[in-house]
Amino acid sequence: MIRHENQKQLMSNLDLKEVSTRYWTKSLPQDPMELLRSWHSCAKKNDTDADTILVASTRMDQRPQLDRLQLEIIEQQRLIFFCHSQSHVAKNIFAQADIALHFHWRTQERELTLYGQGQELEPHLSDYLFEHHTLAEQIGMVASPKDQAI
Repeated sequence: MIRHENQKQLMSNLDLKEVSTRYWTKSLPQDPMELLRSWHSCAKKNDTDADTILVASTRMDQRPQLDRLQLEIIEQQRLIFFCHSQSHVAKNIFAQADIALHFHWRTQERELTLYGQGQELEPHLSDYLFEHHTLAEQIGMVASPKDQAI
């Protein structure tokens, strides 16, 4: 198993009172996660980027930051995504937990933005999820220079 001590997963605990949608004319369901699960399930059938999320956070210098990450799991009241714990994304989230997650499913002509708190995932679950990626994906997660200046 390839494992880097700084490889972590983050989760978002959602404040369900703050949900923004586009292309939606009906009232929101009682549980916005129900809407997310439904739209995400439809998008996965036709959209190769169905698991791509935009994560908005605030940098240390108080400027906004927007990053593209992959959604791992949709649970009852949280979303789990991979993020290297030494990356600027993780540092921003650890410093100021408020984040926004934005989904855009072109094939469905739907968008959904969720607001919540980001935090580190429990180590045993992070390890479990990391181990269930292919070897190539694990190498990419550990070796990715995404955060380094070019």
